[in-house]
Amino acid sequence: MRLIPQKIEIPMQKNFIVAFFLLLILCWGAHELTHHFVGRLVCGSFGYMTFNRLWTKDCFPVELIAIAAGPLLSYSLMWLGLFILLNSNKYVLFGYALIFANGPGARLITSFIGGDESYFGTFGTLVAFFLTLPPLIIAYKSIKNRRRLFIFIYFFLVLPSLVVIPIVLLDNFIFIPIIERGRETYNFSTPVMFGIPLLVLVFYLAIFAIFSIKYFYYLLPRQQNIKKSN
Repeated sequence: MRLIPQKIEIPMQKNFIVAFFLLLILCWGAHELTHHFVGRLVCGSFGYMTFNRLWTKDCFPVELIAIAAGPLLSYSLMWLGLFILLNSNKYVLFGYALIFANGPGARLITSFIGGDESYFGTFGTLVAFFLTLPPLIIAYKSIKNRRRLFIFIYFFLVLPSLVVIPIVLLDNFIFIPIIERGRETYNFSTPVMFGIPLLVLVFYLAIFAIFSIKYFYYLLPRQQNIKKSN
């Protein structure tokens, strides 16, 4: 595997941005679902999950495995994006998008302020930096656009924030109260399947369908946008 990335013109058209948004939402969902289902495996029964929060059954300390599982998936997908970026012509733009769609900025920032990695103290923070920085560095070097720093910051912080903030607000005002009340009364005001509000599951299925059918194509670059590096 070469360590010098191909140069790629990052398209700033609407369809590419929408495709990136959808991929980011899917990666977010995969992160949370991994927490949830690994929690089922290690704790013996399902807890509860919303867009942005997880309740496992009381099974400390093995529940730490479920907490670690989400970030490990995100890091794995970042590194898959890195591998694609370094080795594929056809999917190089998808590799770039995959790195940023897994929230490297969120992984770094929340490792200090209550994110999954913070459960593991300084070790968790070091892991976050060690596993996040190499994909970010290669992604930055791969950008062929003239305003390279602007494009990098746009995908590193700006676009993810436009997805994450509305999801967190929606979660806090709608789904978390539903789960909290349901856990106390065993009477959920919305259907729940495997400990997940059905509306959350339907949302992710709909996003997956739209992305797969219509928008994945926009993450495939045109050949003239690729500049091979020696």
